[in-house]
Amino acid sequence: MEPAAVRSFTETHGDRIAACAKREVRNKLETGYENPRTPVRRSVSVR
Repeated sequence: MEPAAVRSFTETHGDRIAACAKREVRNKLETGYENPRTPVRRSVSVR
């Protein structure tokens, strides 16, 4: 699908689209993945 068409559709029909679907579409358009991985934070231990 064409990203511009998807953005237009979600802006037009956003009030009828579930929040989780809007989030997945937004992530897909921005990153290429529906569920992008977040970087793992590693805590630094102080000795």
